[in-house]
Amino acid sequence: MSDRKELFVLVVAADRVIAATLATVLHAGGYMAASTASGATALRIAGRMVVDAAVIDVGANHPLDVETAVALQSKYPDCRILLVCSSSKLDEAALVAEETGLNCELVLRPLSRADLLAKLAAAPGVRSAEPSLLQLQAA
Repeated sequence: MSDRKELFVLVVAADRVIAATLATVLHAGGYMAASTASGATALRIAGRMVVDAAVIDVGANHPLDVETAVALQSKYPDCRILLVCSSSKLDEAALVAEETGLNCELVLRPLSRADLLAKLAAAPGVRSAEPSLLQLQAA
């Protein structure tokens, strides 16, 4: 992906507390992270920062959330997209992702800190700046 020291992960969630919490977990795991509750704001951030990965919480407005993911991946083709959704939205989110050609990973809620960091660390080309910190966070 990138030779930058830290990779940048963008978190998009309608609930600002969830978005901020996920960004804090990512920062503690060695990533640069920003959070927003708006797809439009996410795209403005992506205009100023190279987005290596995005964690997008798919809520009731999931088509808009997936549109944000598609736009991010269009701008940054190597951007790793994690769509976080409830089990009741999983099939619907998978269908919308397939229809839009989105290359993403669907992740079920609830998402633990250890699971989130492990998902990003296991992604091709994406690694934590501090692998040992990842192990500490998972413990």
